[in-house]
Amino acid sequence: MREPSAESRASAADYLQRALQAGSTDPNDFEQLAAIQAEGGKIQDAIATVRQGIEVNPYSPRLYGLLASLYASLGSYDSALKTMQKDLQLFPGDDYIRSVVQKIETEQVLGGGHLKDPR
Repeated sequence: MREPSAESRASAADYLQRALQAGSTDPNDFEQLAAIQAEGGKIQDAIATVRQGIEVNPYSPRLYGLLASLYASLGSYDSALKTMQKDLQLFPGDDYIRSVVQKIETEQVLGGGHLKDPR
């Protein structure tokens, strides 16, 4: 399967931005736009898009997961952890996120209380 061209990604991003400006509240629109932004190296824009999506859809677990992933990609592990903890407050049955948070918190305790950049 062919990789989407830069032109097709730009067209998709324009379409999604227009949809959001027109009042779309679909979490998938926020998620897809943020993914396109992140693929284009615009991580801060992607974070802003996801945060906007969370404001409109505070009960969308996928948006919290994406936001945590974007923070982690920037090395902002504390922000990623806080985002996952908020996800768990809203969705206490999310066993996967619970296991990730527990692992990180255990490593924080063993590592002196600060998340380390693994690089």
